[in-house]
Amino acid sequence: MTAPQPDGLAIQILPGLRRRSGLPTRGSLNFPQRAQNCCLKASPIWIPGGLLLATLLLRPQREWASPVTGTIVGGWIGLMPLGRPYGYALAGFLLICPVIALVAKTLKPTLPALFTDGRAFARFFLLAVVALPAYSGLVTACILYAAGKRAAVISTWLTVAPSHAMSFLLVTPLILTVAAYRRPSDRSIRPMSVEAALLAVAILTVSVGLWSIVPHSPTALPLLLFAPLPLLLLAALRFGALGSAVGLFLVATPAAALSIYSGRPFDGGQSDVHLMQIWLLGVGLLVYMLAILSDQQRIAQNHLAASQGQIRYLATRLLQEQETERARIARDLHDGVNQHLALLAIQASRFIKTHDHPTPSGMPDFQSLIATTTEEVRRISHNLHPAILEHTGLVPALQSLVDDMASAWKGENRFVCDAASGRPDYATSLCLYRVAQEGLGNAIRHARAQRIVLDLTRSATRYQLLIQDDGQGFNPDAIGTAPGLGLISMQERVRLAGGSLTIRTALGEGTELWIEMPSTV
Repeated sequence: MTAPQPDGLAIQILPGLRRRSGLPTRGSLNFPQRAQNCCLKASPIWIPGGLLLATLLLRPQREWASPVTGTIVGGWIGLMPLGRPYGYALAGFLLICPVIALVAKTLKPTLPALFTDGRAFARFFLLAVVALPAYSGLVTACILYAAGKRAAVISTWLTVAPSHAMSFLLVTPLILTVAAYRRPSDRSIRPMSVEAALLAVAILTVSVGLWSIVPHSPTALPLLLFAPLPLLLLAALRFGALGSAVGLFLVATPAAALSIYSGRPFDGGQSDVHLMQIWLLGVGLLVYMLAILSDQQRIAQNHLAASQGQIRYLATRLLQEQETERARIARDLHDGVNQHLALLAIQASRFIKTHDHPTPSGMPDFQSLIATTTEEVRRISHNLHPAILEHTGLVPALQSLVDDMASAWKGENRFVCDAASGRPDYATSLCLYRVAQEGLGNAIRHARAQRIVLDLTRSATRYQLLIQDDGQGFNPDAIGTAPGLGLISMQERVRLAGGSLTIRTALGEGTELWIEMPSTV
C-alpha cells in the first residue's frame, strides 16, 4: 500500500530518522536522483510553526530574533538528510518564519484576551489558522515542486496547509493557555485537579480507542469522530480555553503518533488524514468558541460577585455610619438640648419664686411646655440611639420599646421572651432592635393594627424574632414597588447581618415578620 504524501518541509526529517533508527518504512515515493529511494511518512501536524508562533507571542519583540533564527537554522539542518539541493529547505524557512513573526506582531496587542474574547479569537483564527497556513502551505508546495520532489503544487498545498493549520490551532493555544494559567488560591483547587485529571484520562482513552478502531472499521470513521466530542465540550465548559487546548491536543496526539510510527489509523490514504484534520479544525473552532462563552460567563459572574460584595460592604458601612451619626445626634440632644431645657426649667422656677404672688400669667403652661419638650427630646434621643441596648442588652431594650409604644398607642400589645438565658452580641442586638422598631412602627402607622405580638426566642445557634399584627396587611408582591423603604431597609439590614427575613401577609389578614439571626454576627 502506498503511503500518504508528505505534508511539508518540517516533516521531511522523518524519513532520515526512520532509516537511522531502523524503523520499517511503509511504501515509497518516486523522487529524482538522491531522493529516489527516500521513504516519506505523512504527519497530520506541523509542530515547529505553532511552537514558533506561541514563543513569539510570549516573548518581547526585541527577543524575537533568536527563536526565528533558531527555527530557520534548525529546520534547515533537520532536513539535510533528504540530500541536495540544500538551499530549497533554507529558502522555505526563510520565507515562512518572517511571516509567522508578522502574524505574531499583529496578534500581540490582543494576547491577554486572545482566548477570552470572541473578536480576538476570530482574529487569531483567521490570521493564524486560515491565512498563515494557506501561505506557508503554498510556499512549501512551491519549494517541493522547484526541488523536483513533488509534481503538482495544488495537491501538495492541499496536503501541507491543513497540517500547518492543525499546528496553529492545537500547539499555539496549548502553550499560550498553559503559560497564562494561574493556580487558584482557594481550597477548590484539589477537587478541580481531580476532575481535570479524570477528564484528561477519559479523553485520552477515548482517543486511543478511536484511532485504534478506525483501521478495522474505516467506513465508520465519520461516526467515530464524534465520540470524543462530549468530553471536549465538557472540558471547554468546565476549564475554558485551557481545557479546550489540552483536550484537543490529547485527541490529536494519538492519531499523529500512530500515523507516523505504525501507519495507522490512516491506511486508507491522504483522504482519511484530511478528514481527521478537517474534523479537528471544525471541532476546535466549536470548543474554543464554547470555551470563550464559558469564560465570559465566568468572568461576568466573578465581576457580579465582586460588585455584590462591594455593594454589601458599602451598605454595611452606610448602616455603620448611620448608627454612628444617630449616636452623635442622640448625644448632642441629650448633652446639649436637654441640658439647655433643664436650665430653662430651673430659670423658670427661680423666676416664679423671686416674684410676688400671684404667679405671672402663663408660667405654669410655660413650665409644662418645657417638661413636654424635654420628654420629647429624650424620646427622640432614645429612638436614635437606645443607650439601654448597649448597657443592659436586647431583652430590656425590647421591653422598653414595647412600653414606650404602649404609652402612645391604645391597642393591645404583648411581648414574649424565651431568650433571657443568653445575650447576643451588640451587632445582633442592634439589628434585631432596629427591625423590631421598624416593624412595630409599621404596624401602628400603616397597618392600623389593634393587636401586636413581639416574640423573641433562641435556639442553639440562632435567635428568632416574630412580629405579628392583626392589621390590614398588604400585597407581598408590592414590596420594592410601593413607596417607602421600611421593609426594604429591614430586609437589607438582616441580610447584611447574615440572617433571613420572611414576610407572611395578605390583604385584610394581618402581617407576620419572621426574623432569624445567627447568635454571633
